[in-house]
Amino acid sequence: MALRILLVSPYAWHIPGGVNHHIRQLSEAFSKKQHKVGVVAPGQPGEALAAGVSFYSLGPSRAFAANGSVANLALHPLAWRRMQQTIKAFKPDIIHIHEPLVPLANYPALMQDEVPVLATFHAYFPNNPFYRFARPLLRRLTSKLCRVVAVSQAAESTARMVLGPQVPVECLGNPVDVAAYAPREKHSQVSKWINLLFVGRPEPRKGLPILLEAFRSLEKRGFGDRLRLTVVGSPPIKGAPNHVAFLGRVPQNALIRAYQDADVFCAPSTGGESFGIVLVEAMAAGAAVLASDLPGYREVLDNGQAGMLIEPGAVHAWIRALEDLLKDPAKIMRLSQAAQDRARCFDLGHIADRLLKLYEESIGTYVARSH
Repeated sequence: MALRILLVSPYAWHIPGGVNHHIRQLSEAFSKKQHKVGVVAPGQPGEALAAGVSFYSLGPSRAFAANGSVANLALHPLAWRRMQQTIKAFKPDIIHIHEPLVPLANYPALMQDEVPVLATFHAYFPNNPFYRFARPLLRRLTSKLCRVVAVSQAAESTARMVLGPQVPVECLGNPVDVAAYAPREKHSQVSKWINLLFVGRPEPRKGLPILLEAFRSLEKRGFGDRLRLTVVGSPPIKGAPNHVAFLGRVPQNALIRAYQDADVFCAPSTGGESFGIVLVEAMAAGAAVLASDLPGYREVLDNGQAGMLIEPGAVHAWIRALEDLLKDPAKIMRLSQAAQDRARCFDLGHIADRLLKLYEESIGTYVARSH
């Protein structure tokens, strides 16, 4: 049965981020399966999407500091009205809201009772004062949800902080089209250079200065002629070590090539990570992964079985881990294979199929309840 699926994001569509990337991946997968898909988010009318996917604008957005990052939200009455108008015009069979508690435009979709609603929690907010203060109101807002999904156990803990322990929550990771990232060729050994890769926005919590300091220290120890670091997503930093290339923001095909060219992917984030979609993308491309020992990263890396976990913020621990790989290049190949095996758990096809099943169950339950 072809469904009319409305995917909702509270974040400005033109600004890169994990939630919007997640939605874009799902919209393309659902459209290929002949479902009618609409995406509604702050942004300009006519935002580029896959064939068969329609975009509905909630209007302009403004930047707000949140969870060590910046969230661009539509906190104005026009967004509320446009959400109501979009639901009326698109006539969805199911509404899938991402980050349902983020104000303001999500709330009309949560409050209406004509269409079943499924929600996905993405963020890890262990001590969010807004969620704690507004818990009674937020529980009423989410009382009509047919299904609740979280991208990780860390995100699930945020959902339960508001929804309570009695609400079932299913963990489904962020989807990645594993085949699109597959290594271009199978290497039997690492070359004399070890190519490191960092992908992330220029935010303190992403930890790039920690990695650069470790890299600089290894150069001083005589390893400079064996290391190369590529930085994607962040502008050049004055005084960065030699052999560091800053690419800034790049198109998707260039990002995939950067992953495929990497021997080791480094994620030195200091906190606020509920999942780590960049980890899965790197793993699918065959890179060994070094990541901070954070709840979301730990889950992706299967408690260290599919990558190395490093003490958050500890430069000395990064130096030790990278030096270990320099002395034992064969370990990179072992980590690479473990990473590729683990990445298949988050394949887009599997997660899209599971969500479609949840959509159908939600619609069936909703129809039965309304009669």
